[in-house]
Amino acid sequence: MSWTKYLKTGIASAAVVLLGIIVMIAFGFNKSFDFTGGTIVSVNAKTASAQDATKLVNEVMADHNNINVASLSVGSSNGEAIITVKYQISKDIDATNDAILEELYAAFGYDAEDFAEKNYINMTTNVQPAYNNMVFAYALMGVLVGLIAAAFYMFLRMGFASAMVLVASVIIDVIVAIAFMSIFRIGVSANIGFAVLGAAVLSVIFNTMMLHKLKANSFEPANKKASNAEVADQTRAQLFRPFIIFAAGAAIALLVFAIIAFGPAGSAVLAVAISLASIFVTSIYINPTLWEMVFVRKVREKRKPMPEIESEEG
Repeated sequence: MSWTKYLKTGIASAAVVLLGIIVMIAFGFNKSFDFTGGTIVSVNAKTASAQDATKLVNEVMADHNNINVASLSVGSSNGEAIITVKYQISKDIDATNDAILEELYAAFGYDAEDFAEKNYINMTTNVQPAYNNMVFAYALMGVLVGLIAAAFYMFLRMGFASAMVLVASVIIDVIVAIAFMSIFRIGVSANIGFAVLGAAVLSVIFNTMMLHKLKANSFEPANKKASNAEVADQTRAQLFRPFIIFAAGAAIALLVFAIIAFGPAGSAVLAVAISLASIFVTSIYINPTLWEMVFVRKVREKRKPMPEIESEEG
């Protein structure tokens, strides 16, 4: 059995989902700073370059194995680099924060007793989470509402079978994307909500394109005697290259947006890439397989004109 057979039959997708569930049960959700809160430290580098300041901050953070650095961003103010770090502490919170603050002052050569230099480093502890689990509920509600609308449109245009294939394909896309994010331990954040919603929208677009082409091919005169499987294989071959181009364009556009919105180190970048990959595979392989299983073609023969009956002249 070739690797495409594993994709067509859904074995590969099922394996990814199963592995994602196992990782999720074993390690739980990898919640980001947005959902856990923690500590934020802002360092004014003054005379140090952004690169040197970032290196010093990373060295201080690396000395503590009980912290999880959620993000490190570099900004500027009046031409001076500002390094901002968000992190969570698993134990000894107060002692760890005190040690990090002391080490940062020493690393940058600041005097904590000097009024001006003391303000070069600011630490905010016990930062509350920016989001809670309701974000997931809202995201799920948005996906469901959009999916119902898309399915209704598909039902009106192409029938019940195509509508159900669309629903199943989008659900598979979202589940596989989430499973990949679980496997790669991408931090659960607002970025992931963006990626999941984007996955659902792109899945609807990709699968709608595929279903329209499948149905159009099924009623081609040349395919009159072809089986659904043969029509599906033909459609895959026709749309493979266009889908590659479309996916590449969408990936570039979304990744640029993700980098601008969330930063180059943001988890949204990897999440978007994973979502696009899973959508492409589902649209090319699983969607046509589902369609060929449920779609019933009603080929209507053109009626031959009735012969004219010549009237008898009496």
